Amino acid sequence: MDTRLGSGQCQIPRQRTTIVLADDHPLVLSALEAVLKRDPLWHLVGIHLDGISAFEGIRRAKPDVAVLDIQMPGMSGLEILKAAVREGLRTRIVLLTGSATGREITEALESGVWGIVLKAEATSSILHCLWEVMAGRRCALPESLAAASGRPRGKGKESTSSEPRITAREKEIMALVADGNSNREIARSLGLSEGTVKIHLNNMFRKLGVGNRTELAALAFRSGRGEQGV
Repeated sequence: MDTRLGSGQCQIPRQRTTIVLADDHPLVLSALEAVLKRDPLWHLVGIHLDGISAFEGIRRAKPDVAVLDIQMPGMSGLEILKAAVREGLRTRIVLLTGSATGREITEALESGVWGIVLKAEATSSILHCLWEVMAGRRCALPESLAAASGRPRGKGKESTSSEPRITAREKEIMALVADGNSNREIARSLGLSEGTVKIHLNNMFRKLGVGNRTELAALAFRSGRGEQGV
């Protein structure tokens, strides 16, 4: 099968990806539409200004991806995400945000969001995020999450010396958790036993002060999917 190489060396099947866009700001929609129309690989099947029509459009068109404003009239992007999961829709949802709270970001991660993109960076980062998502990887820029949740950028670097460090193996596991892998899948991928994976997870929970996999995944997104120092 022919493949296409995208940003970040992502390799996915060369076939048209259907997309629904929704944002209550016409200028944002126009800008994203213009970016996506530059490459025939991305096929827009719906453009909406409110959440209700966006969800109806997703139900009708069953797109591969839906890029949704996290806050829209009628039905928010977060509400659409949860409803899509309840209905078993296979559309992968990416949320656009300019002012999401930490709670909203956590809810989105818990609900299975595929990507989180800051509106101010959307036109420059949306294609990279879509490549990641269609390659089966979740996408959220650490800078986007920090800005959206009101956390000052660079805070992690300033406090690195006083924060616990995790091992290279733990970073690998952390990244796989962020990608939605189960303990069994992580063990198979890294050639470990499930018991060893659980031990690593418990060590990371203790070192990083998190209580569960969802919080660990959120931290992984904020620190670059486990690929950089935490």
